[in-house]
Amino acid sequence: MSFFEKDQFVKNLCDMTEDSSADRTGHRIRKIREEKNISRAQLGALVGLSADRIQQYENGSRKPRIDLLKKIASALDVETLALMDPVVSTDVGVMYALFEMEDIYGCRPIEKDGDIYIMFDNHKAASINRSIRYWLKERNRIETELSVTSSDEERKKILNEYHSWEWTYPQALIDESNKAMKKARLKSKIQELQEEIKKMDDDE
Repeated sequence: MSFFEKDQFVKNLCDMTEDSSADRTGHRIRKIREEKNISRAQLGALVGLSADRIQQYENGSRKPRIDLLKKIASALDVETLALMDPVVSTDVGVMYALFEMEDIYGCRPIEKDGDIYIMFDNHKAASINRSIRYWLKERNRIETELSVTSSDEERKKILNEYHSWEWTYPQALIDESNKAMKKARLKSKIQELQEEIKKMDDDE
């Protein structure tokens, strides 16, 4: 993948995140409303809106302002945060992010030897698990490098490199995937050449 392709890939992700914000809010409203057996008309009556307007919010064609979102949350008897995209700078925001990942990727808490871990379902989150393994590989590399240096300047440099890896993700993952594909193509080409040489030797 070229620089421009990678740039477009990241831009598409950013655009998708921004453009689908109303869809995600609407999905949460609809899911909670349906689970609580509340009709659109009933929810609309509780917040002073028509059933059609509630439908517009649920299908993502409109996005409610925060004051209306609070009214909808109150009518549904949930926290407003349950209807919003999670903000993980707080522990409550982290929990809502985990709840959403539980719904989408089947993640769940497990306890092992007194420690708490988050596990993702292998079938629902195969790509997430691959990415986390890649993250683990990078973390292990950084921790190994930090463990063998005593220089504060060197530690700072190592941490800066790691943060650069985080801040430019998924560029490193794309680069590694491209490298693996190129290596596979070269191996295949080498095998073809070896078979061609063998064939020429057999013909002599």
